[in-house]
Amino acid sequence: TPRNMKRACISIGIDRYHHFQPLRFAQNDARAFRDVLLQDDPAAAPQCWCIAENSPPLQGGSTYPTRENLWRWLQLVADNPSMADRLLWCFFSGYGIAREGIDYIMPIDGDPKDPENTGIRTRSLLELLRDARAAKVLLVLDAGRPEVARSGDPFGAETVQMARQLEVPTILSCQPGEFSRETSGWNHGIFTFALLEGLRLRQRPTLESLDRYLVDRVPELCQHNFLPEQVPLTVATPEQNRMVLLPKVGAIVG
Repeated sequence: TPRNMKRACISIGIDRYHHFQPLRFAQNDARAFRDVLLQDDPAAAPQCWCIAENSPPLQGGSTYPTRENLWRWLQLVADNPSMADRLLWCFFSGYGIAREGIDYIMPIDGDPKDPENTGIRTRSLLELLRDARAAKVLLVLDAGRPEVARSGDPFGAETVQMARQLEVPTILSCQPGEFSRETSGWNHGIFTFALLEGLRLRQRPTLESLDRYLVDRVPELCQHNFLPEQVPLTVATPEQNRMVLLPKVGAIVG
């Protein structure tokens, strides 16, 4: 049914991990991602949540990204009735690790020695998004960082498999086994810098056209910064690939 597609997001960024080497620009990634969605639709601000260690409280609740808080906010957003006419973006910039073939995104208090009890399974996140009240959803993971990848399996393989199985469109910042990197040149992760650029430049991108842009641009940026290559990966059905990601405010989208 045609509907008036609006925007919403939960944008998560974590730098000062308790048990990992700190990241530098994940919070900046999360704030900039939220802002790019609001650049020509400021009215969407009440439906665009930013969860990071320096974020102000929302609706009287702490946004400090512990496992308990993160999961509570994810559930609240997914179950929010105001999502019914919206494309809900779920963006995460932080650590992702795999243990025995199971992928986890790590909250600020996540322990690499015990991801089963301190991380959030990407499978659980994908199931939550599949069942969300939103008209459409899109998961974006800038995760899987070099410092932790040495300790276990490559992050991303299970996430790709589950995203396909559950048919939740998902963009990963790199292929399973590759590393997602930051650069001080732009105060962002390489992938997120390219993502923001792609959303700004390609005014009404489809998921397919954004994927093509990222697959070309991210390796180019790695080369420019003398960093090992990372190549983003998008999982989507043919129909999801045609989804317009930043529909014109008020436009009717099928």
